[in-house]
Amino acid sequence: MHARRQTLAGLTLLLAASTAQAGDDITTLITEGTDTVPACATCHGETGLGSADVGAPMIAGMDAGFLAGALRGFAAGTRRGDTMSGIAPELSEAQIDALAAHFAALSPEKQDWPLPETDTPADVARGEAIFRNGAWDAGVPACASCHGQNGEGQNATFPRIAGQEPAYVMTRLEQLAEDPQPSDDSTVALMASVARKLTPEDRAALAAFVATLDPSAGHVTGYTAANLAWDVPKMKASPLADAIDWTAAQTAYEKQQKRINNPKVYTHTPPSVDKIPEGPEGEMIRFGRDIFINTQQLRGTYVGNDLACTNCHLNAGAKADAAPIWATTVDFPQYRSKNLHVNTLYERLAGCFTYSMNGTAPAPNSKVMVALETYMKWLATGIPSDAIVEPRGYIYLPVPEQKPDYARGEAVYEARCAACHGSDGAGVKNGDHVAFPPLWGENSFNWGAGMHDLEKAAGFIKHNMPLGNADLSDTDAWDVALYIDSHQRPQDPRWLGSVADTRRFFQRGSNTYGLTTPAGKMGDIGAPLPKPAGLSAAESVSPKLTDVARAQIAAEGAAN
Repeated sequence: MHARRQTLAGLTLLLAASTAQAGDDITTLITEGTDTVPACATCHGETGLGSADVGAPMIAGMDAGFLAGALRGFAAGTRRGDTMSGIAPELSEAQIDALAAHFAALSPEKQDWPLPETDTPADVARGEAIFRNGAWDAGVPACASCHGQNGEGQNATFPRIAGQEPAYVMTRLEQLAEDPQPSDDSTVALMASVARKLTPEDRAALAAFVATLDPSAGHVTGYTAANLAWDVPKMKASPLADAIDWTAAQTAYEKQQKRINNPKVYTHTPPSVDKIPEGPEGEMIRFGRDIFINTQQLRGTYVGNDLACTNCHLNAGAKADAAPIWATTVDFPQYRSKNLHVNTLYERLAGCFTYSMNGTAPAPNSKVMVALETYMKWLATGIPSDAIVEPRGYIYLPVPEQKPDYARGEAVYEARCAACHGSDGAGVKNGDHVAFPPLWGENSFNWGAGMHDLEKAAGFIKHNMPLGNADLSDTDAWDVALYIDSHQRPQDPRWLGSVADTRRFFQRGSNTYGLTTPAGKMGDIGAPLPKPAGLSAAESVSPKLTDVARAQIAAEGAAN
């Protein structure tokens, strides 16, 4: 392994050759090299498909910006590698760009790579689990979160890893994990943080799995349409009892009293995905989990923006410090000050569609809502009904003595957040498929969503962002939360005709609604735009509460 690593350590994404004598003749650089530097084809092949013999990565079809950036990093010494660090400084800027463009234009092909001797089919399965779902117990997000559902990469920031030579992948992960010098590149620093959290067995498993992916698959550009139709059940008829059996009701009352009089803290660990049962209930659990992750299946029907439930409730609602959803199942029905009445679990979920999804809630008995509630209940498996459940919600931070600052937040955002969410906060989309969610703007959550309250946003950011490398200070988290909340987003659905009235009735929390920021007066964008029509009407008490507010406004006007 050490001998191989000495040979391969510098082969991060290119092995190119050039000297001043070679000039800009890219063909010569690739096929012949020079007297002092080997040709690119020596290791990568003329078609850029790589080599298992020397552990050279496949570079055909890689993003040109990423390839050029890797070469410039080697040349500048900011990207480390024994081999490439000695070759890249010989390249001119024009040669770097030409080589990157040449290999980017080539077509990648899936290779039958030999796997490391330690790998087994079980290791490949473990690698797929980490790739698709992450290893959240170790703080590792899913590889697909940044590298794409097919491992195809995202522009110049996150490289394609699909079909990559496994020895190279293992070497690169080991380099990142063992490098004692932090990188100034926030993306590389993020990946180094992730690599350190992976065990050697995990790295080998990931290398084995990504080698099986098709490098020519490209981006996922949409979503498979969700099957929203109910199956027709087969009914079983049986005689009715002569009288009501009150045992269940009495038991429920006794449990309630025990909970009131003997509260206790219960730390919950949700079941793993492989524990989902078979049968009709298991099918509904899986459908609910799929909706939770791929909520964009419902875009235009119930969802009006580019968000998914799992954007705020990480790991499909199971991450401890990202508002895990199991406690909600136990808590509701519950009084909520947001709408001044006791809410059922359905209405709590309906609020997520109305505010966070800027959409329209499905009907209570719709397949979507039944599936989501069934999935949430399954995540709560094992929680005693009388427990005070922990963890729950977001972990709030102490209010800082030094108040959050827009300019500081802007600096933190550009350095640590913009790589994924964009300098304009609009996120990243490939066709209709959302790679990274928007944080503000017309396709983000609206002014009625809980995440626009600063204490929620700061707590979420502090403990979860950047994804896989959450190391911001409390001050940074507060500052970037303020910066994000200081940009426009869709109107609060409870709009009362003016920012002032909407703020005093519905925006009493710690947020910027109605205030003037460098981006303008927050919320001053007029009435809400039309929402998705939905498949059927769902009752909501919110219009009734809005009518109360409107009547009070009218009375105040008459009195004046």
